[in-house]
Amino acid sequence: MIPFSPEIITAGIGATIGFASKIVGISIGHRQKVLELALKSNEQASKLADKASERTPTNFGKVTRRIIVFVILGLFVALFFTPFFDINTVVEVKEKTPKWLFGLFGGNEKTSFEVIDGYYFSNSVQQTLILIISYYFGMASARA
Repeated sequence: MIPFSPEIITAGIGATIGFASKIVGISIGHRQKVLELALKSNEQASKLADKASERTPTNFGKVTRRIIVFVILGLFVALFFTPFFDINTVVEVKEKTPKWLFGLFGGNEKTSFEVIDGYYFSNSVQQTLILIISYYFGMASARA
């Protein structure tokens, strides 16, 4: 046998549904306010972007990016021409000193600089070239 009468069960279900409906309504109201604020913010951001685009020439960003790419590619091209012009390059060399007395002493890193003939193709230049090439391949694949 059910310990509560059907009227009490119905009232409890109704109260629960009413509570849930109110919570959902409040949540929708909050979401609507957030959406309105986001739209206002977006409108302000687009106005600022329009003003900025009016101040700056349309091809300024494109020219700047191309200058950066040409300078970095110029470093890569210099790799092939430096041996002909007797150009010296200073390279940082890091050596670890040997450890002794069970590793309690020594094992430090000693930094020295050496002069080499030609051009040193460092990891940073290599990573930059990989970045530029992959960026342009990505742009080309997005256009296709």
